[in-house]
Amino acid sequence: MSPFMWRNLAGLNEQRYFMAAEISMIIANFEIQDNVEDLNRVQDKILLAISDYKLRKMGNQGKDVYEILEKKYLEYMSKERMAQKVFCGFESVVNACGGIIGTIGRLLSEVSGIREISDIEKIFNLWGRWVYLVDAADDYAEDKKYDHFNPWTLKDTPPNWENYVYCLEKEAGTLINYLPVRRYGDLLKQLYVIQLPERRRRIFNKLYEQTWETI
Repeated sequence: MSPFMWRNLAGLNEQRYFMAAEISMIIANFEIQDNVEDLNRVQDKILLAISDYKLRKMGNQGKDVYEILEKKYLEYMSKERMAQKVFCGFESVVNACGGIIGTIGRLLSEVSGIREISDIEKIFNLWGRWVYLVDAADDYAEDKKYDHFNPWTLKDTPPNWENYVYCLEKEAGTLINYLPVRRYGDLLKQLYVIQLPERRRRIFNKLYEQTWETI
């Protein structure tokens, strides 16, 4: 992709990246809540996001985003009223963000200048499932440490989950090679790293900076 094409992503198009990243985080949260605090946080985040997009009055650029959020929120609340939360298995956590790819792809494919849309989708997919896997696994480890029983936590986490998470960390740290302009890597980093536990945040920041040193 030429530098000229990437310059076309400035201004409103860059704001569309923010919207796509935000919606990926929110929709991913529909799939994974491993404790009650997560559940409450998700509901608050969805409602705030819907209000925020409406207040921006971005026309068609924002309309599709908050309409998706509203629809997902209504579907989510309907399911919650009908049944109790089921146990969240390890494989469910690993694959939980897969469902957001179609939405992200549709949003980003409308941005002028992007041709390698599959590369952008890979970034959202990997970073999204990594963030939520780390959060769930850390909660599980905390419960295990203090011998708590929490029906919201992972029930079948394999003993080597730390190695799996580390592999995802390395992938996430190097995946920014797909982005030829650093500011887009920085943009995605800002949106994702804020969701991480402090320990993982330090690891990710280190990996991220090491990656850019080698490019």
